[in-house]
Amino acid sequence: MLGMGLITSVDAQQRITTLSGQKIILQDNGTWLYDIMSIDEDSLGMLYAELNPMKKPEKKKYHINENHQKGLTLLRDTVLGREIRQVVILEGLKNRFSKLTNILAVAKKDTLKDVSYIVMLDSTRRDAKLGVEQSEKVYRQLFKQYNKIQSLFDAKEETRNDEMKSLADDLGINIGSYLSMQGKKENAPTKLSLTKSEIDYKPLLVCGRDSSYAMLNPKALSTSLRPWYDFTPTRMKNFLKSKDLINTSCGIAKHDGKYYLRLHIVVASKDAFKTYGSIPAGNFMKITLVTGKAFNILNAYQSSGKLENYTGYVVYDAEFHIKSDDVSLLRKNPIDSIGIMWSSGFELYPIYEVDAVMNAFDCFDSF
Repeated sequence: MLGMGLITSVDAQQRITTLSGQKIILQDNGTWLYDIMSIDEDSLGMLYAELNPMKKPEKKKYHINENHQKGLTLLRDTVLGREIRQVVILEGLKNRFSKLTNILAVAKKDTLKDVSYIVMLDSTRRDAKLGVEQSEKVYRQLFKQYNKIQSLFDAKEETRNDEMKSLADDLGINIGSYLSMQGKKENAPTKLSLTKSEIDYKPLLVCGRDSSYAMLNPKALSTSLRPWYDFTPTRMKNFLKSKDLINTSCGIAKHDGKYYLRLHIVVASKDAFKTYGSIPAGNFMKITLVTGKAFNILNAYQSSGKLENYTGYVVYDAEFHIKSDDVSLLRKNPIDSIGIMWSSGFELYPIYEVDAVMNAFDCFDSF
């Protein structure tokens, strides 16, 4: 794993300089603020260097029009915002990996070794390491996008226009009003290619509404569902080598003035009814944030599951009511793991798309 950016610790705080040069203070509870005391004229924490009145402006080789200037600024602000969010997520995942490493080392030294416990810890630690590596990929990709955007402030207009469109597609934002007709090809097909980070990690998805959900309740709103976590119990990994037993997507819904966390759980087994049963109304989901804080939310409706005839899989759709205090926590903090109380018992799931619920809230707010 790579050390990315500069990190120093002060009491229960970390002073972090991101790859792009942003300076923040990360609190031990996972919240952060800009490190105002460390900002200098070249920092991107509060002041863009090119806007600094004390700095002599650099001579540009190419002219940039006002729309392109605004469009690039929007792209840059989007990337910088995501970079801070990603570095906060990354630090939380690294802390979790470090704790698991220490716990595993102690367990191995115990004279009365619990072999099954050690195997479970080792598997969890390897999963945590994978989460760190995936998060680092997204962090590096954001830095590459930032450098690309910076270079476009001084580029040929046609090249800049096309590259801005490509970056906007990759980031899932609309900058059409800032693009010029020059450089656009008539009747050209829409670009649908995946970025490297999309292939490697499943990053932020384009925000959208779930129109089918509104058909059930015209007064309700919901984001489209997005991948959240996959899971296979250790005992079944030898039998399910090419797929996971459980694939779960999530979304945020609101009706009757209340927020709900929607889960779409696909269990790749016709025996799911026997193994898992159902998720009764009132059963809880335990959510643990990367900060270590944990709380429960309750299932609003009975989720008995439905058998898909064409796949043989069992699908569960559940909605967990989010209390107002917990809404604030989920908006601001990545999720480390969840546990669901099924009718057959409790099962814990590590979360790899740790910011999926945060992104879903951002998406919902744009409606």
